[in-house]
Amino acid sequence: MAAKKKNPVGRPTKYNEKVCNEICTRLAGGESLRSICRDDKMPSIASVLLWVVDGKHPEFSEQYAQAREAQGYSDADRIREIAAAVGAGEIEANAARVIIDAYKWTAERNAGRAFGNKQQIDHRSTDGSMSPTRIEIVAPDGDGTD
Repeated sequence: MAAKKKNPVGRPTKYNEKVCNEICTRLAGGESLRSICRDDKMPSIASVLLWVVDGKHPEFSEQYAQAREAQGYSDADRIREIAAAVGAGEIEANAARVIIDAYKWTAERNAGRAFGNKQQIDHRSTDGSMSPTRIEIVAPDGDGTD
């Protein structure tokens, strides 16, 4: 008779690729890391954040960054839903403004290339007066006859 395999008790604390994939999928879907980590089958938020920054799991750090970027798109999508709810009279406009500002803030940080404030600065001058010029410096030859 084979020995019965014991199910682990408590939250997982060791790095686990399957758990990491689930965390990133749920983040990309718009769920917060705090709510994901409240799940008894998930590691604590501290464990997850250490995996992101400890340098031992670069593949997870990259996957996590991509999930956060996707979350930015999800947050931007939620803004449209909230605006529609205001239009339908389901949410009071001032309350919606607070919620929308929070989603805008996270969308800008998580998916900055798509939703961040864009500033393009052109350092060229139209008349060429600001173009760099080459300056040649001649070093003295050391004989004092310069």
